[in-house]
Amino acid sequence: IVILCPFLNLCRQWERELLKFGLKAVNCREGVSKWETEFEESYQKLHLGIENEIALIVSNATFLTEAFQSRFRHKVERSGAKHLIIADEVHNLGSPKIQKALPPEIPMRLGLSATPERHMDPVGTQAVYDYFGGIVAEYSLSRAIAEGRLCRYRYHPIMVQLTPEEADEYLEITRQLIPYLSNDSGELSEGALRLLMRRARLLAGADNKIDALDKVLGDLPEKPKKAIFYCGDGSTADKINDEEARQIQAVARLVSSNHDLRVRNFTFREKANEREEILRDFDSGFLDGIVAIRCLDEGIDLPDLRYGFLLASSTNPRQHIQRRGRLLRPAPGKDLAEIYDFIIEPPETGEDDASYNMERRFFKRELARVAEFCNDAFNGPDVLQNN
Repeated sequence: IVILCPFLNLCRQWERELLKFGLKAVNCREGVSKWETEFEESYQKLHLGIENEIALIVSNATFLTEAFQSRFRHKVERSGAKHLIIADEVHNLGSPKIQKALPPEIPMRLGLSATPERHMDPVGTQAVYDYFGGIVAEYSLSRAIAEGRLCRYRYHPIMVQLTPEEADEYLEITRQLIPYLSNDSGELSEGALRLLMRRARLLAGADNKIDALDKVLGDLPEKPKKAIFYCGDGSTADKINDEEARQIQAVARLVSSNHDLRVRNFTFREKANEREEILRDFDSGFLDGIVAIRCLDEGIDLPDLRYGFLLASSTNPRQHIQRRGRLLRPAPGKDLAEIYDFIIEPPETGEDDASYNMERRFFKRELARVAEFCNDAFNGPDVLQNN
């Protein structure tokens, strides 16, 4: 059994789960010297009949290396063993580089994902389906809540206005975008993508979100323990930009100084052992919350989360689906999760019809997310009626 995982924390989670089934996995991650001996010995045990099955847990990064590929392909071709590939967060395997590394000679393949379609990448999505086949089983969030597999949640959309300076910059970006997005080809040029990124970063780091968060926390009847504060809206491969760095620092400072919450930042800047330490401290209750950026969207199991504060969300549906799912994991004594979603109100565009129509298109995506959250929320009908 070969389990592919995008992140090291997820590899460790799979390792713990496999132990419950009596399988001690070989962890193939980082340098070849750390796993080569155990890798070879496991196949020897299989060949000699000492073991009937073995498990390899491989990070996607290690899977792509020549060191792993050469050894693994040799075993697939020569060992005579039947192989099963399980790809966790399978949507990550749609990139051209990793497609070439997937062994065509292994017929048993299972892909797992809450969001198998790759955002704005139909070619990559089709490549995932071509290798793993079509969807064979689905389990909806509403069904999971109804059957007690996920907990119920209350949804609180918080409308936030841009500052006058931010609104001016936002409208200028919108005006520059009009020529790029006025055609219906569906293809975006590099210029359009750069402007959309500027716009997304402006919305993600809007100054008034900090004041809005301060008010929400101040109005809560008790201190929100087991909380996660999501900042940033880019992919995990992107570097943290200045706006995001300022936001994560401002959020951490606000919740610790003004609201006496013990929090730590969880980003890709922390080393793997630091991230494990943060997760342990959070699980034990030593930490009240985590301020996360570019992390904790996919896979990592934090079942005791009670509060989620979504300070930035991308237009990629995968992100809010993953984040909501992270908050709804069941835990002892957990009956309800609280989700606070900070949404920017579009500024007035004046008499410019083109800008107005573009803003309507952009904001419809935000409203679609609000409606989706309301559909399954415990208080969904009230939210829709009052907003």
